Amino acid sequence: MLNLQNFLISRNKLLLNKIMKKFIAAAALSLFMFESTAQIPKIALIEHFTQASCGPCASQNPAMYSELSTFGAANYNKVTYQVSWPGFDPMNLEYPAGPNDRRNFYGVTGVPNANINGGAVALPGTAITSSTLGSAASLTTPYDIDVVQSWTTSGVLTVDVTLTNTTAAPISGADKLHLVMVENEIIFSSAPGSNGETAFFSVAREMYNASTGASTTSGLAIGSIPANGTLTYSHTFASLPSYIRNFNKISFIAFLQNDGTKEVFQSGHSIAGGVTGISPSATSASTSPSGFCNYDFTPAIEITNDGTSAITSAEVQYSLNGGTALTETYSGSLAQGQSTTISFPIVQLTGGESTVSYTVNSVNSGAFIIAPSNLVIADEVYLKLSTTSSATPVSEGFTGYTPISTPSPTGVLADNPDNIDAFLIDASATPIAANLGGFGLSDGCFFWDFFTISSGDKSELIWDKMDLTGSENTFITFDRAYAQYDASSNDMLKVSVSTDCGITWTSVYEKSGTLLATGPISTGRFFPESAQWATDTVQIGDYDNMDDIIFNFEGISAYGNSLLIDNIKLLNDATSSITTNSILNNEMSVYPNPSNSVVNVEFELQNENDVTVSIMNTVGQTVASNNLGSVSGVQATQIDVSSFESGMYIVRVKTANGEQTKRISVIK
Repeated sequence: MLNLQNFLISRNKLLLNKIMKKFIAAAALSLFMFESTAQIPKIALIEHFTQASCGPCASQNPAMYSELSTFGAANYNKVTYQVSWPGFDPMNLEYPAGPNDRRNFYGVTGVPNANINGGAVALPGTAITSSTLGSAASLTTPYDIDVVQSWTTSGVLTVDVTLTNTTAAPISGADKLHLVMVENEIIFSSAPGSNGETAFFSVAREMYNASTGASTTSGLAIGSIPANGTLTYSHTFASLPSYIRNFNKISFIAFLQNDGTKEVFQSGHSIAGGVTGISPSATSASTSPSGFCNYDFTPAIEITNDGTSAITSAEVQYSLNGGTALTETYSGSLAQGQSTTISFPIVQLTGGESTVSYTVNSVNSGAFIIAPSNLVIADEVYLKLSTTSSATPVSEGFTGYTPISTPSPTGVLADNPDNIDAFLIDASATPIAANLGGFGLSDGCFFWDFFTISSGDKSELIWDKMDLTGSENTFITFDRAYAQYDASSNDMLKVSVSTDCGITWTSVYEKSGTLLATGPISTGRFFPESAQWATDTVQIGDYDNMDDIIFNFEGISAYGNSLLIDNIKLLNDATSSITTNSILNNEMSVYPNPSNSVVNVEFELQNENDVTVSIMNTVGQTVASNNLGSVSGVQATQIDVSSFESGMYIVRVKTANGEQTKRISVIK
């Protein structure tokens, strides 16, 4: 029995040992498998496409910021790309390359747009939600990214990026490392574009090769990272872009992406701050009297100390229209919060557009400046009329100029305080092939792009001073084309006259909405066909025999659609037969004038088509019309005016190739 017991005990021990060995072996295998597949949380990368003049961006971005705030800053990294359209955006002008390449990479065709971890782009309200962010938070990755930045006291920046494979097997899913310098917060005192936004976050300011520090949008190609291995990159930047507004707001976001699938495997960021130096700011303190005929100008610059270190010296300069720069210096001691104004001698501006440029140099003999953009003073533009008046008539067909880059024709001031898209244009800048001028008779006109402009913004075209001495029954005539975006769109065209050089204005014409429209409602940007034009005539006879008269055309946006004008003429009874495209062989005759019953219209044409004789009232409405079709030779037609109210009217003979007008009076 004893031997049997010993045998059983020995066998049981043997079995137990086998079981333990199997258990240990299984545990070891399990541990190995865990080590080789260890994953860490993926920090979501948000890529956001927006624009400072995009109306929908201003309305949709806040909801996205709210969702991200709830999600928590530790759970994501964000890069904002300020793209080039639909309007003016200073941040895109400063750095267009990265935003342009990234939007092309994802196929972005409109803003606002966003995505998570390289996924499909969509409206922020679709791409960035509690649900999509929650899904992103549950993802893991074998990649880890560590980004560290450090500054020296002289303003030299070093950025270190370390990539780690957290598993016990090689990984190669990501083939590109992107390094983006972002400015975490940019705050403008007033909206830089037309959509009202003043605060912008995580704005891409430059993209770099993490190894060489070279500016690039294509990233750094990386290969496989060995098991539990690391790749380390470091670069010291001797200089950074001059458009950075505050170096203490700069940080770097690195992310690993597969260029083929666009999947982002991991992202990381450095901590902003730690910059030492001085913090001066500068603003223009220049003065110029109001109105377009006061030419005195006193250049001046105000310097303020926004930091703790005293400002003891500075050099300031200004130049007028690109001429020789004049220099003044400051020497003293400005404590934190103190300011000083440096003035230059008074100068006289000339007629037309004058551009004043300023620079601030050598603050504290070249000490490192934390926020260099605070010393950048935007060029100032002053608009002044000529010192002498010109005689009528005036005729402007908006041809012979460089389209788009030219804001106004010669002798006309373009006053555009809201930076809206308003400029000369022809068909080369549009998707259409036909002539873009009035009635399709020329390829040039003036264009207000209300399609992208916030409601209430405006732009004016101001004509130089006119001498109406000796004139009689002066009037303005012009062609217009406009389509509403929807039934509630009330973009406006306004014509005003001033007798005191623009200090005060009197409106003589206003049309908006359906009264302004010449084409059907269009949700696409409107470019008119030849038949989608109308002609208006505005009586300004109250200003006859006055000198120094100026008038302007003002486009006022309601965030609707395109407004175009062409063939602007300032005429009177003595000049009303003068047109930019005369088609009559002899003087057009209109009689009796004045009339209380019928008006006879006689003229001569040679092989003209689509001939129409019409009469318009003082607000440009057609009140009578005879369509003569194709004619050649001497023509005579009669129009009944017996039902017209007393007043001034315009008789117009219009063909496919031009038109001519004559004033008449109806007296009852």
